[in-house]
Amino acid sequence: MVIAIGVAILFVALWGLKNPFAGLLGLVMINSVQPGEIYPVLDSLHVERMVVILVVISALVHHEKLVFPKVTKSMLGLWGVMIVGIPVAYWKGHTLEECIAFGQTVFYHLLVVMLVVTESQFKAFIKTYVVGIGWLAVSSTYLYFTGGAWHDQGINRAVALTSAGDNSNTLGLTLVSALPIAALLLVPDLSKRVRLLGLFVVLCCMLTIVNTGSRMSFFTLLILLALAFFSKKKNLIFLPVVLAAAAMIWSVVPQELKQRYESVQSLEKDESYQNRVLAWQAGWGMFKDSPLYGMGAGNYAVAAGEKYWPSKGRKIQLNAHSLYFQVMGELALMGIVAFTYFLITLFKTNFALKKKLADLPLSKMLCYFPSACNFALVVLLIAGYSSHTLYRTTWYILAAMTAALEGIVNRQLAEMPEASAPAQSLSAVTA
Repeated sequence: MVIAIGVAILFVALWGLKNPFAGLLGLVMINSVQPGEIYPVLDSLHVERMVVILVVISALVHHEKLVFPKVTKSMLGLWGVMIVGIPVAYWKGHTLEECIAFGQTVFYHLLVVMLVVTESQFKAFIKTYVVGIGWLAVSSTYLYFTGGAWHDQGINRAVALTSAGDNSNTLGLTLVSALPIAALLLVPDLSKRVRLLGLFVVLCCMLTIVNTGSRMSFFTLLILLALAFFSKKKNLIFLPVVLAAAAMIWSVVPQELKQRYESVQSLEKDESYQNRVLAWQAGWGMFKDSPLYGMGAGNYAVAAGEKYWPSKGRKIQLNAHSLYFQVMGELALMGIVAFTYFLITLFKTNFALKKKLADLPLSKMLCYFPSACNFALVVLLIAGYSSHTLYRTTWYILAAMTAALEGIVNRQLAEMPEASAPAQSLSAVTA
């Protein structure tokens, strides 16, 4: 198996050298599967770094150009705020490491925007992304039912084979935020085979989410389903199918997981939840001490445990477990402004895209993407109540997809005959 995966990676690398977009698709799968973590011998080869280097070389050879749409600039602004905060951070070295790590996400975003430039490439990227999510769901479920579950808080919980979801909450949120994008494979103008793949991935994601035992992910899933099926009346015709699928999934859920989901009614007795409340109070203390810069990216847990823990008992180096307190405590006012601007720009661009796509002869997958992306963003914002997701790659890959689609739409508008082209360009609408 190691040899087979190694040969596949070599093929992807060589193909990526010839075609940078093909290399990008290979990189998407490598990020999802993370073969170096499954087989350490592959990790010594630094396969992900090798593929990235070859894709960049190929992009330069093919004279691909970096582009910086407004969504990308807003993300770079957030990264800039993180970097500016290094000199005044609570732990400067750790913030520097976090900025470098986030830089890898920025680089990934830039590659997507640069290389996904046609309708067929956008569709191929979405399909590859969904296949990667499907692998994560299927492999995690297989691990769960074959004795590889993570035992925590008295229950067995699904986790992934790799760091892509080595924590149940991380795995659950990754899958629930990917569901709207996976649902794009269900659009009617795709082949039956692709639609079946999409349905399979959606159902596997739902089953795995339940098996994670993550209350945050489970209830976010319920909210997502409610939003999806009550946002339009015509969606209600699918409600019996969804209820039947939900009942089927619930029937195979172990009793201890059902009891965990029911325990949300008694959070005042839940030690884990009460510690999170104390961590939120610590975040408010960080903000009051440094309202402009905060403690610096990545420093929430150490600052909470060493200085800001409000309880007189044992102090805990606990992370924010809240997107909103994380931004407040680590990046303060500058981060609040930068992240809010990023979100507003992303939502605004998607709404403008949805309007413009109605006038273009493009696949329904592209036409539905802005709504799917906004649903995914809403999922992340809802889950942000109890999960610190500021540096999660999902935000910025969704932004890359939106930015790439904006470029495709602008080029389509430019190529349309003047008589049939809409009066305004997309960039004018989003400005």
